[in-house]
Amino acid sequence: MKSKLLTSATAAIALTAMASTVAAEPYADVVAFSALGPNSANDPTAALGRGDNNSVALGTGGVLIVEFTDNRLVNDTGLDLRIMERGGVADYNVQISMDNIDYINLGDVQKWKDFELTPYLVTPADQFRFVKITSLSTSGNGPEIDYVGARNSIDVPVPEPASLALLGLGSLALLRRR
Repeated sequence: MKSKLLTSATAAIALTAMASTVAAEPYADVVAFSALGPNSANDPTAALGRGDNNSVALGTGGVLIVEFTDNRLVNDTGLDLRIMERGGVADYNVQISMDNIDYINLGDVQKWKDFELTPYLVTPADQFRFVKITSLSTSGNGPEIDYVGARNSIDVPVPEPASLALLGLGSLALLRRR
């Protein structure tokens, strides 16, 4: 009995450790928060994934926070972060965060922008999950964000759904045997 329990526990741990082997795309994956301002347009999810010229206009004073779920933005050689803004000249502020609580202000910009993180005292060990974009426009549609890309990123393990399902079934079987 003890041997079976140990084998089941080992299998559960192994299943939990399984992760997707597909390399993560270096683009924001989910909208963590959005509060679009007046004159905004489109769904905030238009700013996710690979650029496709389908952007979200943040409007006057709008805020968009996107999250990297399967990779992290890091400081490495060259440019690290790209915000692709497709509209005309629109002012916006960009900040990054590891935990969606404490943010590092990268500054106010216009149009699309690439950021090098070294001047902001970001170390190569820092891993950022969140990018916050705030419209500074006082009229019009504000910045039109097509995508947020981590030009330098590292992949993080994401458990496969099938592995999680097997883990759940194994746990139920263990509980039932007791």
